[in-house]
Amino acid sequence: MKTKISLSLAFFAMALTFFACSSESPSSPQGWEGPSSSSNDNSNKRACQIYDAESGTINQCKQLKQLYVFPEGECETSNRQLVSQCNTDYYVLKCNCYDSEIYIYKNGINCGPCSSGGSNLPTCGNVEYNPVTQICSNNTISSKCGDLGYNPSTQFCSSSAVYTKCGNMEYNPSTQFCSSNSVYNKCGGTLTYSPGTEQCCGSNKYTTVTQFCSSNSVYNKCGGTLTYSPGTEQCCGSNKYTTATQFCSSNSVYSKCGGKEYNPSTQECTDGIAFSKFTDTRDNKVYKVVEFGTQTWMAENLNYTPSSSGSKCPDNTSSNCTIYGRQYNWATARTACPSGWHLPSSLEWTNLVRFVNDNNSGTKLKAKSGWNSNGNGTDSYGFAALPGGYVCYNCNSFLVIPLDTYPDIGDKGYWWTDTELVPNYASYILMSNDSEIVNYDSRSTSDMLSVRCVKN
Repeated sequence: MKTKISLSLAFFAMALTFFACSSESPSSPQGWEGPSSSSNDNSNKRACQIYDAESGTINQCKQLKQLYVFPEGECETSNRQLVSQCNTDYYVLKCNCYDSEIYIYKNGINCGPCSSGGSNLPTCGNVEYNPVTQICSNNTISSKCGDLGYNPSTQFCSSSAVYTKCGNMEYNPSTQFCSSNSVYNKCGGTLTYSPGTEQCCGSNKYTTVTQFCSSNSVYNKCGGTLTYSPGTEQCCGSNKYTTATQFCSSNSVYSKCGGKEYNPSTQECTDGIAFSKFTDTRDNKVYKVVEFGTQTWMAENLNYTPSSSGSKCPDNTSSNCTIYGRQYNWATARTACPSGWHLPSSLEWTNLVRFVNDNNSGTKLKAKSGWNSNGNGTDSYGFAALPGGYVCYNCNSFLVIPLDTYPDIGDKGYWWTDTELVPNYASYILMSNDSEIVNYDSRSTSDMLSVRCVKN
């Protein structure tokens, strides 16, 4: 009885094989469940689903959404594997269920039998290959990269994309690139550059001919050729300068004046003091100008010759006017300053003295040379006060013909204020070679003293 049953099963299997491989095989084999299946009795049959390779190898099979039904028994899904070529696709599976011959369909096309225990791998130039990991092109087998083939001797696969090796080396295309058979890291892991003319600077790139990198920042070279230290230097045209001690103006480098910048077009630096310049259009004499807070003073004594007779050179010597400026009686002094300037009041002198320090203001305002008996000052603000003395009008009153005298040249300096104290007497400023302070006093308005003009 057992022998008859075995013969019947064998006969059934042979008939099934013949039917499936014949030229008139149906569009779906017996037991196929899906859109083209005509089978209605699957009550005693188990199903083996065609491999859903969304997480694996075979995407096309997932699209079928059909079940291949076996006569009976369990389907060992762990034994599914790729075994043969289906027309132009590579997606035919073998399921070892009771060692029976299995017929695999794809989209209703009969692809032929899959014999258990047999090898049905596709061939390429008479050589078997695995379509999951390899590809055949022009009878040549190459490795597979996604859906593309490549030659491992000259190419490599990265993230399902094919790349040419770089001087026989593989590299990471996401963070590296190849140039002239050499591998380079991308700038910041993302940016490529031209190694012959460019370099990385942090996450950026720069042109080596005209730029440079410092602390991961890109800077232009000075004049396109000169590098500098950005923390302590800067460009000035085609040159560079040290920011602590120099500055740039109109593409020229200048040393700071007393540690400060100034305007070279309108100022000049002397002994660490930046002076502006003023031209008196009446005689075209040029005067240095210095600022004290909100006040702007001439840094030299006035040397203008008015049409009136109320002025003289110290010691009545013209060369002394060049050194000390001209000296004026009070009435002439009040109108001697050029337009836009005036003779300062006592209060304006007081504000100047307070600005430089009351205790030793004389020392700070006196020039560094020109004072007798080591009475020179420090000239801390560029005021450059000089000891021109004064002209004493009619001091020798006992003579029949009064004569002016010229005392204190080299020892003391006298400057008028615009403040009249009592009739015929006005306030003046005194600095001396034997004193560190600035003194205030009054003199006859007929005497001739020096004049400093202050800007309106």
